[in-house]
Amino acid sequence: MSALKATPGPWASFEFGGSHMGEDVGLGVCVAGKSIDAMMGDHDALVCILPDPKAEGNARLIAAAPELYEALEGVLAEFVDPQQGIEQFESAVVRKAVERAQRTLAKARGEQS
Repeated sequence: MSALKATPGPWASFEFGGSHMGEDVGLGVCVAGKSIDAMMGDHDALVCILPDPKAEGNARLIAAAPELYEALEGVLAEFVDPQQGIEQFESAVVRKAVERAQRTLAKARGEQS
C-alpha cells in the first residue's frame, strides 16, 4: 500500500463568477486545498467547476474528500487486524464492505482504476 499523493486538507469551497476567454461563465464554484485565503490565491491546489445545477454539491464533496479518505482509512485501521484481514469477520456483508472500502482507498491512491 502506497501513500496518498494528494494535497492534504483542509479544503474549502467558494463561489466565483465572471468570464473566461471573453465569455461570461456565470456563477461557478472553486475548491481550494490547504487554503489560507483562497480568494487571494494562497492555496496548494485549486479545482473550479463551471456553472451547473450540481456544482455546489460537487464542490462540497471534493472539499470533503481528504477528510473522507482519512476517516475511512482510520476506520479500517481500527477494526481490521492486518494479520487476519477480512477473514476475521464472520459476516459476508461485513467482509464485502471492508473489501469495498479497501478498493476505494486504493483507487484514491492511484493503485486501481
